[in-house]
Amino acid sequence: MHTFLSLFLLFACDNPYEEAKALNTIEAYETYLKEHPTSAQALVAKHELESLYVEKAETSKSLEDYDAYLKRFEEKKDRPEYKKIEKQRMARAWDIANLEDTPESYQKFIDTYKHTNSPKIKSAGILIKTAKYKANIEVSDLEQEQANMAQDAEGPLNGWLFSATITNNTTRDIKFLKAKLHFLDAEGNILSSHVSDGTVVIGELYGREWATPKPRKPPFKIGDSRKWTYLTGDIPPNWSKRVRLQLFQVQFMND
Repeated sequence: MHTFLSLFLLFACDNPYEEAKALNTIEAYETYLKEHPTSAQALVAKHELESLYVEKAETSKSLEDYDAYLKRFEEKKDRPEYKKIEKQRMARAWDIANLEDTPESYQKFIDTYKHTNSPKIKSAGILIKTAKYKANIEVSDLEQEQANMAQDAEGPLNGWLFSATITNNTTRDIKFLKAKLHFLDAEGNILSSHVSDGTVVIGELYGREWATPKPRKPPFKIGDSRKWTYLTGDIPPNWSKRVRLQLFQVQFMND
């Protein structure tokens, strides 16, 4: 075994590509391509280098690693694999903006992606307004418990019930207020987000005043508190039992 390893190392030292391949790192392939840009193995080495950049970005999900790939392989910007990483980068930037939930984070997203036709640009504009009032719309600690989806006390616990008390501490009555419920993994990353009729805090359901539950009917007057509840059986895999409630949209009376 020792003899084989010695022979391998000796061969690798005489073959720079095999040495880079044995190390299998971004740095090793970058060094090889810098020193041997026209070698017979240069194309293969660059392909393997690209795979390492992609793997690093998809594993870390950091914007810096996505940007490193996009800058290094900019000549491939019209290729499907490049567009895939661009899409992943936007999705991650959107998650970060939502987790920070500040006017600045949403504006940064808009500034970065205003050249696209993404509907998230419009959503970011709406969220900027909501984030400005976030400090004055008090949300209690979110409670969660397993529950029956049919609200049958004797039925199986096949869903989760989330609830919080929300208080209007702004200086105006609220006509419409909606929330997003983010399901998080163990690292705090967003696995999925729920936005539906069920996540409306205050407001008529698509104009159907008669169908709006009484606790959700506007106006949400200054100083009032309402209990928000949401029941769902749509739970993502790898959920860490951690969630985050984010106010998504606010409209004041007489706006």
